[in-house]
This record gives sequence, C-alpha cells and structure tokens, in this order.
Amino acid sequence: MTTTLHDYLRDPQEITRRSFEILRQETDVSALPPGVAEVALRVVHACGMPEIASDFAFSGDVAAAGRAALESGAVVLADCEMVAGGVTRARLSAGNRVVSTLNDPRTPALAKRRHTTRSAAALDLWGDDLKGAVVAIGNAPTALFRLLEILAEGAPRPAAILAFPVGFVGAAESKEALIEADSGVPFLTLRGRARRQRHGRCRGERRGARRTLMVMLERATTGHSPWLSIVGIGEDGLAGLTAPARALVDDAEVLIGGERHLAMLPDDGRERLAWPSPLSELLNKIESLRGERVCVLATGDPLWYGVGISLLRRIPRSEIAILPGRSAFTLAAARIGWSLSETDCLTLHGRPLSLLHPYIQPDAKLLILSEDATTPAAVAGLLTARGYGGSRLTVLEHLDGPKERRLDGIAQAWDANDVADLNTLAVDCVAGAEAQLLPRTPGLPDDAFRHDGQMTKREVRAATLAALMPVPGQLLWDVGAGCGSVAVEWMRAAPRTRALAIERKAERRAMIAENAEALGAPLLQIVAGAAPAALDGLEAPDAVFVGGGVSNDGLLSLCWSALKPGGRLVANAVTLEGEAALLAWQKAYGGALTRIAISRAEPVGPFRGWRPLMPVTQYAAMKPYGGAS
Repeated sequence: MTTTLHDYLRDPQEITRRSFEILRQETDVSALPPGVAEVALRVVHACGMPEIASDFAFSGDVAAAGRAALESGAVVLADCEMVAGGVTRARLSAGNRVVSTLNDPRTPALAKRRHTTRSAAALDLWGDDLKGAVVAIGNAPTALFRLLEILAEGAPRPAAILAFPVGFVGAAESKEALIEADSGVPFLTLRGRARRQRHGRCRGERRGARRTLMVMLERATTGHSPWLSIVGIGEDGLAGLTAPARALVDDAEVLIGGERHLAMLPDDGRERLAWPSPLSELLNKIESLRGERVCVLATGDPLWYGVGISLLRRIPRSEIAILPGRSAFTLAAARIGWSLSETDCLTLHGRPLSLLHPYIQPDAKLLILSEDATTPAAVAGLLTARGYGGSRLTVLEHLDGPKERRLDGIAQAWDANDVADLNTLAVDCVAGAEAQLLPRTPGLPDDAFRHDGQMTKREVRAATLAALMPVPGQLLWDVGAGCGSVAVEWMRAAPRTRALAIERKAERRAMIAENAEALGAPLLQIVAGAAPAALDGLEAPDAVFVGGGVSNDGLLSLCWSALKPGGRLVANAVTLEGEAALLAWQKAYGGALTRIAISRAEPVGPFRGWRPLMPVTQYAAMKPYGGAS
C-alpha cells in the first residue's frame, strides 16, 4: 500500500501544462524575437529564474542561422564533454557530428605549451571544422575568450555561437567580450553569472548552461524538440543500443513497449505502459502525453511492419525521433546468406496466412515475421497444399539474443513442435511437379477461380486489368463483381492495393470470398447490394470496373463522378444494349472503345476448330486532373 502524506499534483502532463502557464505569466519575453523567446522560456523553466529573460543578448537571426546550419549537416563544436554528451544526437535531423576535443591526447601538451587551460587549447584543434559550425560554449570562460582570439586571427567563421560559460572568474567578462567583439557571427548569450534568487539559490549555472545549450540546439535550431522517440531494441536489450538510442531511453519520463521490452529495463520508478489489445487505445494515450518525454520501444526496425507506422499516421514527423535497431529481416538474411534485394520480406503478425499465396512462386525466397509458434507449421501446410512441399524452411528464434536458435526442415515433413513464439521464418520455395503456376501478372487461368460461368474470361480479364492500371495503394470498385476475378487480380497485381467487390447475389458473394482467400487477397472487401444504390457512401475509388449493368440508368455517370482525378473507368459490355450505352457515353464524354474478339481451339469431333467467345466491347477513360468531370 502506498502512503500518501501530502496532497500534491501527480499528473505529469498537468504539471507541465501548469508550469508553462505560470512561466508565461511571470516571464516577460516581449522584447525578444520568437526564436530567442522560446529559448528564454525553456531556460527559465530549467532554472526557475524569470528575471533572467532580460539578460539575454544576441545578434542577427541566430535561431534561423543555427537552424539552417544544422539542417545542412553542420558539425556541433562543444567546449567540453558535458555539453557534447548532453546533445541528443537523434534529435539532430541531419545526422550532425558533435565534436569535443577537450580529451584529445594532443590537448594537454598544447595547453602546457600555451600556458592556458585545456578548454582553451582544445579549440585550436577544431581547424576547418569551424567553418559553418554551430559552436556551443557551456563550461570554460577561457574557451570563449580563445574562440574570439582565433576568429580575430582569421579562423573560418562558424554559423552561430551559443555562449554560456560558467564560474566566478571570467564568465561575465567573456560574454561581454563576445557582445562587444562585432565578429559578424550570430550569437546568443546570457549576461552576468549565477545570482541568488529572492527565495533561494538557482540550481547551478553549470546545469542551467547545459540546459540552455540543449534547448538552443533542439528548439531554436531545429524548430522542434521531438517529445516522442521510437527506439528499436533487440534481444540483447540495452547493451545492444547505440549511444544516441540509449540516451533517448534514459532521458524518457514515460516508457512504452511490449512486456518483453519493458522487462529489459531496470525498475527505476518511471511510468511504464505495455501495449494493449487493441493497439488504438494506447495510441490515444500517447497523443495525450504530448509535452512529456515519451520513448516507445519496438522490436528491430519500428518502420518495417512496426508500430512506428501507426504513430506516424497520427503524430507529425517533426515531433518524433526514430532510431531503428537491427531488423529481424536483416539479421535473418545475414544468418542464412540471402540478399534482401532478392527476397520478399513479409509479416503474418496479425494477418491472414492466405496473404502468402501471391508470393509462393518457383525459386522465390521469403522472410516472414511469424505470429507465434504455430506459424511455421501453418506455412508448411500451405506450401504442401500448393504443391511446394519440397520447400526448405528455416526457423530463426530470438535473433541476436542469448537464446538464439535455428531449426531447419522441409515443408512436407515439418514436425517441429517446440518452436518459440518469437521467431522469423525463412522459406526457399521449391515447386513440385503438381504445383500450379499462379503469377502476379494479370490473366490467371479461368479454372483458378470458383465461378458459375458468368465471369470475365482470362484474355479479356488481362486486357481489363491493363486498362485499369493497378497502382500500389490505390482502391478499385468492382461493380457487379460476379466471382470477383477482376478485384482479386487487381489486389494481386500491385502492393497495398485495395478493392471493393459490389455484388447483389449471395451465392456469388460466397464465391468472391472463397476466391479471395484461395488466391491471396483475403483483405478484399465485399459489398452486398445492387448498383447504383449499393455505391452510396463508399470510399472514393482510384479505378472503377463495371462488368455488367452498363445500360442501367445513371450507373456510368455515378461511377465517373465518384472517381478521383486521374482515376480510370473501364466498362465491358457483351449485349447490344450495353454496347449502345457505351457508344453513347463515349460520344458524350470521350475515352476509348475497343472490340475484343477471342477464339479458342476446341475439339470438333475427332478434329479441332476455333470456337469464338462472345465479343466484348470495352470502354476505357481516365478522369482529368484539375477538377474536370
């Protein structure tokens, strides 16, 4: 049981909100330009001294100069390791170098020879790095004095100087020297040295200087300080993190991740949130934490089938720092010697197994993030059913961790029953003699679909898909879908495509569902009802296919109006009435008409002859950009 002795505010978000509410009431930054004013507020927040806002001195548009320099990749030169170490590299968007030469082995001898401090001598090692750099002086007044000297000697000009040396000897004087120097370099500094407050002592000028520099680097020069970080972590836990990634974890006030991720961290009393199901509940919570330092831990690369994608859809990129770890795909490829450029990288985490169908091809190599321990056996069964029972399977458990293990086998003989839940599956596809070739190019065999005879035949279907032009991520309306052959092939043809199959007959809707599952389009959405009424309220499409009912009053007009600019309308007709409707539409709105006549060789008694299919009249048009209709 927790003992409560005092009534105090515990909500971190509310604490931050109230702090800045009071801060803005008590701190007058009206005389400062916006970039400097933001820095001033943050410095006051760090040291609790509203009165220092009037002590800021600056020249030029130092915030804009610093921002431009950092965005172009400029180096950050710091006078001491404390300042250099305090800069969170992940928040420097251009991957900027942060350099301190204080501990360079040459520095002590140089200081002895020059009869000066190591801090001052270290600056003589900056050399050409000074040109266009952001210089941060947060420790020694002698460093600032020496900076002014080498600039007077003709050293390359930095982009901006942030000067906050500390101490009782030379601190105030060095800053006044900077103000009076007229070096032509934009600068920001704070006059004087630490003073007593009315009700006590400030937290220390050294801490204030470090905080000032951090604020300047992360707020004024980059525009935003990301409050949310997403860090990829592996099975080796904290030990495997880079220094910038570890800094983000250590700096966080709130830690979020799976139970496995959170267990890797020491119990230090910080707020921890585990991923719930559904995920959306915690996404809402994360948005409400804006203003606090929040770190989300994810396995490997958070942008490769990871939570980073969901967060970027809700939170501006400028508010997020992303440091990926070693992805499971990269590690798996390294273990088995595969080239990632020649491998399909997939996930079955929270997704249907049937999504694999389009990728199961002769000699294909697949890397699959498993849902759990049952995934390898399920994939082995699917491969065997498809005629790929000879495919080679490799299960890689707990990659890059102390429990890493490898299991190898053949799909048709797979019998491993002790697989870990955390595993990545590698599949080297081997087609057997009975394997049916189902490529992703349009025009699958008619017998690949379950149908009742009323379907768009293979040759016409291929021409139809060519006219529809499947584009990754776009949406198709398949109006009067029949068995769903066009919608299914649309989704197979390009990554991330979506389709709505609109069909009024229940028995055909059942066939659509079966075909979608069997051919790798399980995410196909089926809409029950007859057009045009069933189209009301549907998401605007990028392409529309009308396979039947083109003579229905208003159907083509409705489909055309619903199309996004650049969208494609394709309609096929086999009846005279349908053809007449397409001729009238083409005359009024333009577009192309094509007559497709197919004949197939079929037995005629003991011989063979050409048997024609019903000719198809195909209309195709692209909706103009610019709002034209």
